[in-house]
Amino acid sequence: MTTTTTPTTAQAITIQYDHLKAFDASAQTPQNQALIDCVGRAFGSSPDCLGLIAVQGVPNFVNQRQRLLRLAHALANLPKSELETCERADTLYSVGWSHGREQMAEGRPDTSKGSYYANPW
Repeated sequence: MTTTTTPTTAQAITIQYDHLKAFDASAQTPQNQALIDCVGRAFGSSPDCLGLIAVQGVPNFVNQRQRLLRLAHALANLPKSELETCERADTLYSVGWSHGREQMAEGRPDTSKGSYYANPW
């Protein structure tokens, strides 16, 4: 007998910029708890957790995104010696610059891209 299971459909969690900005870790309020719950639904251990949060209502988003993309290009084109100062080996490269540190199949380094991880948790 063959058993089939229906795959879980995961969805990104969406939060409002103003709620994120107003968060106060020292205050136990319903608004703070709701935000903590959203983070749990996004990054928890359940199979339907994507590890992704979308933030809506970011002021001046289009201009900020364009500025960030230009800065990303400038960062990626810095000399290797400068980029190495942005690496965080102590976090297993989950924070800061990473190029060629992630391993592909058969232990080959991934040199097809560079990443800058700003992992706040």
